[in-house]
Amino acid sequence: MAPLVLLGTIITHLFGGSAGREGTALQMGASLADKLTKILRFQGANRRILLTAGISGGFGSVFGTPLAGTVFCL
Repeated sequence: MAPLVLLGTIITHLFGGSAGREGTALQMGASLADKLTKILRFQGANRRILLTAGISGGFGSVFGTPLAGTVFCL
């Protein structure tokens, strides 16, 4: 999913579309975390925690503020 999100965002920008970087970062963080949960075979609460951390990491990285990602996670 992460490569498709990145490709979709690039194509949107190339054709003059308006796409924010926040949504892309959140989707990529979530999709990479989901892939990791499948590799590590996490389920239930552990899977939710890792997905939340992936989304928060994407949010924190796009703005360069890790503390904001932590608050977003909470």
